[in-house]
This record gives sequence, C-alpha cells and structure tokens, in this order.
Amino acid sequence: MHLPRRSALRTAIRPLACGALAVAALTGCGGGDDADPLAPYRTQTVNWATCEPTILGADTDKLRQAWKRLGDRLQCAYLRAPMDWNAPDKGDVAVSLMRVASAQPQLRQGSLLTNPGGPGGDGLGNALSLYFAYAGSNPDTALGKLQLQLLDTYDFIGFSPRGMGDSTSVVCTGNAFMRPTGHTQDPLDPVNLDNALYNGKYVADACAKNPVTPHIHTEATARDMDLIRTVLGDERLNYIGYSYGTWLGAWYAGLYPERVGRMVLDSVWPLSDAMETRLFDLPRARQAAHTNVLLPYAARHDGYFGLGTSAAGVQARIDRLDWRIRNALGLLGGAIYDRSDSDRYVATIKAGTWLDAVFRAAQTAQSGVPEAQRNEAIVQAVEQAIEQAVENKDFVPGPSTANALVQTQVSALWEGSGHLGLSPAKPESYTGREGFWTVSCNDDVSDTDLSHWRSRYEQGVLSAPLFAGVLLDDVCMFWSRPSVQKPAIERLQELPILLIQDEYDGATPAPGAMRMFALLPRAQLIYVPGEYHHGLFPYMDDCVDLAATRYLLGESLGERQTDCPALPLQQDAQALQKAGPLGAASAYLDPQEAERLIRRYKRSIHP
Repeated sequence: MHLPRRSALRTAIRPLACGALAVAALTGCGGGDDADPLAPYRTQTVNWATCEPTILGADTDKLRQAWKRLGDRLQCAYLRAPMDWNAPDKGDVAVSLMRVASAQPQLRQGSLLTNPGGPGGDGLGNALSLYFAYAGSNPDTALGKLQLQLLDTYDFIGFSPRGMGDSTSVVCTGNAFMRPTGHTQDPLDPVNLDNALYNGKYVADACAKNPVTPHIHTEATARDMDLIRTVLGDERLNYIGYSYGTWLGAWYAGLYPERVGRMVLDSVWPLSDAMETRLFDLPRARQAAHTNVLLPYAARHDGYFGLGTSAAGVQARIDRLDWRIRNALGLLGGAIYDRSDSDRYVATIKAGTWLDAVFRAAQTAQSGVPEAQRNEAIVQAVEQAIEQAVENKDFVPGPSTANALVQTQVSALWEGSGHLGLSPAKPESYTGREGFWTVSCNDDVSDTDLSHWRSRYEQGVLSAPLFAGVLLDDVCMFWSRPSVQKPAIERLQELPILLIQDEYDGATPAPGAMRMFALLPRAQLIYVPGEYHHGLFPYMDDCVDLAATRYLLGESLGERQTDCPALPLQQDAQALQKAGPLGAASAYLDPQEAERLIRRYKRSIHP
C-alpha cells in the first residue's frame, strides 16, 4: 500500500467537518456546546503506510536498498492539524511524518522526534538518516553499544513542519524581479541599501498575499509536535533540535514543561533573546571563526594551500584583493557552517588570490581597448587564463587534490559573481526561504526603524566586512506584528534539558547559547572550545556523542558543563595519521560510510 500522492494531501486546507473526519478515521465528532473542538485531532488514527519511494526526492540506490532492509519498520503518514489552533473551524493542514520503528518493540520507551532547524528545514528524512548511521555501530565499543541501544529504545520520527517540505506548504511569489545587492565597491552605497530594503518589502508583501502565512509560526508547530506525541501514545516528548530547532524545542518546553522527556538542543538559538538578535550577531561570529580558526589552519598548511605561513599574512592577501573579488568571497559565509568544508573555505581564499592576479593582468592588457568593448575583452582574457590553468593544473603548486579544489572555487567565484559584474546581470525572481522568513517574522517583534537598521549594518561592515552582507537580507522590518507570544524562559528552569554548543559556531553564536544556559539552572551543557561546526551531534567522537547518547538513554551527565576537545580539521587529521595510529577503534563498523550518512543527516542543518 502506498500513501496518496503527496501533492493532493500536502496542499489541502479543507474545513474540518464530521463528514471529512470519517474518511480520515477520526473520532470525537460529538454534539453539544461543551464538545472539545480539538478532540477530533487528538483522537485521530495514524494511518501508517509504505512510504512513497520518491518522498525524499532523488536518492541513491544504496539508500533505497537500506529502505528495503527496514521493511515494515519504515512507514509514512499524514496527520491533520488545525490551521489555526485557536479557531479550528477555519480548516486544517497536513503534517507529514516518517517513522523508523524500534528494533526491539518490547524495549521501546517512546518516540524520538528531530528537527533540523532553519526555520524552513524539512526534517522528514532526518530520523531515517540518523537511524542508518547508528545501525552501522560497532557493538564492541562503548559508544557503538549505546547507539545500538538507542535504536531499541525509541521509534525515530522525522516530520515536515507545517509550511515546509511534504506538509501543507507556504509559498511567497510575485512577478517582479529582485534588485541586486552587494555589487558595488562601497558596501554602504545608498543605492545598495535601498535595493536591500526594496527586496525585504517585496518578500514581506508576497508572503502577506498567502492566506496560509499567518498560521506558520513556532507556536503552531510546537502544538503540532504535541499532537504528534498525543496520537503516538507517548506520555512525554523526546526530541533533538538543531539551530532554529532549539528555539522550537524550547518553545515547546515553555508551553508544556510537564510533557518534556529527553530534550537535546544542539547549536542554540536562544529563546531568551529576541529572534533578530542572532541575525546581527552573525557577522561577528563568522569573523571570529575566520580569524581564530580558519586563517591559522591555512597558515599551518601552506604546502597544501599555498597562501603563506602566517595567518596575518593570509588576511593581508585578502585585504589587497580587488573589491569585486572581495565581494565574490561572500561565498565564504556558506562554507563556515561545516567543519568538513574547511578545505573548501581556504581553497576559496586561494581561488580569490589567483583570480585577482589574472583579473588585474587582464585589465592592464586591455587598457587600450575602447570602453564599450573592454569588459567583454577582459572576460575573454580571464576565461582563456582559466582554461589554460585547467589544462596545466597550475592553480596551486600543491597536491592534485588541492589544485582540483581551487579550480572548482575559481569557477564558483567567476560564474557566481557574473564574471565579477562585467557581464550583464541576469534578473532574478524570488525563490526559496519563505519558511525562514514566515516563521522568523511571525514569531517575534522586529525593529522596524530603517535608520536603526542602516546603523547596525554599518557596524557590521566595520567589524566583519567579509560577512556583513548577511544583514542585507532582512524581511521582518516590513512584517505586521506577530500574533503569538513566546513562552517565558522561566518555564524551562526546572527541566533537565541538554544543550550542545561549540565556541565558533557561525550560525548560532556561542554567546547567545551561554546566556540561555545561565538562565536554566537544571540544564546541562556539552561545550567544544575551538570548534566552529554548526550542528555537532553526532560528532563521531567519544566525548560529545557518548555524553549525549547516555543522556538520551535516561542518564545524567553529572557535571553541569562537560568540555570536549575539538576534532582535527582535514589536513590536521592527515598530518596526525602520517605520524602514527590515531588510537581506539571506531564506534562504527564502516567509519567512512557512517560519516557519509551523518553528513546526509546534517545536510538540512547546513544552508
């Protein structure tokens, strides 16, 4: 049996009447003024069925084979939830679920929900990916044994939050094109800032046209999660949330503190702060990771990257780049979430220095060409230089792997910047991120003072010029005030929640996590100094993972804060391997396959 086509279910918003409930096997359509209008939702039957093979999109044969091994333990379903929890007569939304049932039903202690963050992340396949990673655990190791026990203890549940993925979706569109930003020598150019404000208002207006928009927020998703808990028959909600998923988990805990079981909040977006605080903290956090982690990493491996042996020297090379190439290096922001992108990050800097030299030479060589033809001539000259470098493999005088990586990043900088702005810009319609802005702007009050926003942007440019561009993307200034109010953080103070955070997280900065931790006296913290990875668990180590897994299995960590050492970055790890064996046996039977699966699990956590 297969589920109905998701396009028919996912977008349906129909009035909830007793006739419709009979089809969905719901009960509780009693009469009388005292009838609970939410009872039909709470008493609905979950019709688990075989998952449509393409429900997670295109995937590998290897994953499909793994699906087959799970058999009936892997199932999908749709729940009905009120579009407006305070007025269920307005209609309903569909919430898509995926379950991997406990390997030992007699040992099952409940369900474990996951959320990858965003807002806007689709967590439908998360539990499946995490399950597959743990299924390859080595039972002869302490961690491997506990991870296999975790598979016996819980049903793993993934879900698409309302507005996202396979659930009822929210879309914000319009026919007009977005205006370009970041394509100027002066980041404080008034035209640049006016374009950013135009784009923000454009998206806000487009979202306002969608009648679903007012009902996509954390309050509703948290209540949907409690509905999932109820219909699955669990007394308490067990949960792992990442990034925005920590905000969502904390919101749930604030609504229903008595229903919280094991709750892991990894890479903390603090409910104790205003939501937009994180946005304005991002440039400084990314600059700190750039300066304190990634520049020293580049300097330690000059033989590989070819950028010099001094972190200050590498920064000086960045500072000397043509402004167009520095703007193109905005791509670095997308590589600062994942420690496995450390080589790509540094290779992007190297690509910038290579492209800068070629671009300047082309400008000089074409200086005598009439202005009308000059840009085209420069583009042709740079592309010829790229073709020659590809043929000779001389982007960097290091190993072939480094050369290939720098080559890829040269192409990304050149093409992604529209040939450094020398070619006519292609008009762009707005696509994506509706879920992010709808939830962000519906959840919390934002500053609508445009002059104040400009001032904060200027501060970002001064403190973190490579990363301040993230502040140009702010829709909530043009949003109507939110209709929900987040729970008081005091409602979480008696809960033994587990927080996980590292020092240089470039998406959910550590200072915010520490502020929230200080407000929760019964919470515990796993902290990794020196790391910059967003979404740590599973970390594939015997400190973070062992402590977090024990917590999920019901144990206490003992200490309020546990500090764990940062894992070596890719070139550091290779240097250590050359020096000798790295130590204890892996917690996984096939460590490379486990790493691939864990990276797949975290794919939706990293933009």
